[in-house]
Amino acid sequence: MNPDKVKKIGFGALGVWVLLAGGLGYLAYDAASTRSEADEKLEEENNAFRRFNEAPVFPSKGSIESVKSNEMAWGAWYDAAFTLAGRGDKELPVETPPVFKQRLQSTVRHLQSLPGEADGKLSAPTFFFGFEKYLGETDALPQSDDIPKLAAQLDFIESFAEVLAEAGVSEVKALNRVEPRPDEECARHLDYTITFATRPAGLVKTMNALAASSRFVAVTGFSFREIADSITPRLSAEKKEGNGARGRGGRRGRRAAAEEEQQPDESRKENRLVTEPAVNAVFDVTMTVKVYDFRTPPEDDSAQAKKKKKGAR
Repeated sequence: MNPDKVKKIGFGALGVWVLLAGGLGYLAYDAASTRSEADEKLEEENNAFRRFNEAPVFPSKGSIESVKSNEMAWGAWYDAAFTLAGRGDKELPVETPPVFKQRLQSTVRHLQSLPGEADGKLSAPTFFFGFEKYLGETDALPQSDDIPKLAAQLDFIESFAEVLAEAGVSEVKALNRVEPRPDEECARHLDYTITFATRPAGLVKTMNALAASSRFVAVTGFSFREIADSITPRLSAEKKEGNGARGRGGRRGRRAAAEEEQQPDESRKENRLVTEPAVNAVFDVTMTVKVYDFRTPPEDDSAQAKKKKKGAR
């Protein structure tokens, strides 16, 4: 082979090898630089996360002042709402059992003398507005520990009876306090069930007065029945007769009940359930109310002991 031709082939192969080596070198450099940039970016992100994670909770003075201002605004709103809700609660005096008993007797006599239709009064002389345990024949003296709760009950009952008298209620017949469930012992409300006789206009006035009252009162239950209603007793009598007839033999009992049903009952024409406000009949209303008390409850010895124990820790 010609030596010149051999040299040309050698120089060509050497050139190709140089190009390949240069390309491989460039690729290696590019990969190394890309990896270096990725490592730098990863380190920068790790440092940023570490600075954020290890920074203090309140890194600036402005955030601390913002938290304090929010607490003050919430406290002012809470105090205003609490005062508005409790605007009807009166301050109760601290009384001994004999002093409270005297005030209880005087208040109940005042409530009994309010205008109504029970011989011109709101209630019968023997009705003591839920305080039968301490008035009347028993005439017991309340315990000192019970006086704060009894005073709160007397405060509401007095205001509620005055509302009924102003609404033109005929007579207050029953008033019972609903004892709270064991899980509601700490709830700051008292529940009452009250039964009174009134006409439709008196019921409307009573509901309007409760809605406009400054006391925080919620009506949670309500039912009424005309006093001269004959339907409920008749249904009860028919149920008893039906049970007796079923025991003696069904056909004879059903035949007797059908014959009795065919006879017209003249009392139904006059004694019906009240179905429209235009009817002016007197009917019994049973109402359940929930009365919230926003007064600061007095602390007993156990509460003071818990507070001292907590402070000692």
